[in-house]
Amino acid sequence: MGIDVYLNWTGKTQEEAKAQVTGFAIDVGDVGYLRESYFASDYYATQVLFPEAWELGSVKVGHTWPNGAEFVMRSDGFEPTFPYVVQIGGNAIPANSASPHVAYPAAVLRDRLPRALHANAQRYTDERDAMEMAATSIQDFVEMYEQLAAAGKNPAVCVSY
Repeated sequence: MGIDVYLNWTGKTQEEAKAQVTGFAIDVGDVGYLRESYFASDYYATQVLFPEAWELGSVKVGHTWPNGAEFVMRSDGFEPTFPYVVQIGGNAIPANSASPHVAYPAAVLRDRLPRALHANAQRYTDERDAMEMAATSIQDFVEMYEQLAAAGKNPAVCVSY
């Protein structure tokens, strides 16, 4: 079992989507995929980077996150909630996915990156190679997100666990 994080964006090609199917690799953040395994750890970089996406399964319309930001999600009365992108400080927008996504301002992910890398280092205290591989992947993912946002490609994140 594990945690999968997919990056989606406007204009994503089939080739780009196929590149994200990696067999659970932890070193491919540069294609918009992050992977963490569940194991005896209190440290998950994905929870630090994407806490709202982690909580998305229990979100109700008008939900306010602990940081005070209000998230609005359209609900059509279906369970699970229909696929929409939740934007910080904005309204939900349709997504071409079977899962809900969260659209972050790129600066939010950049701000959270040092804490995520710290969580990653705590997770892999006895596995230096895996720690470095995962750290590079996390950095690459955030950089890709920033580049997509700067290009106006509306990046959004889906966390599956």
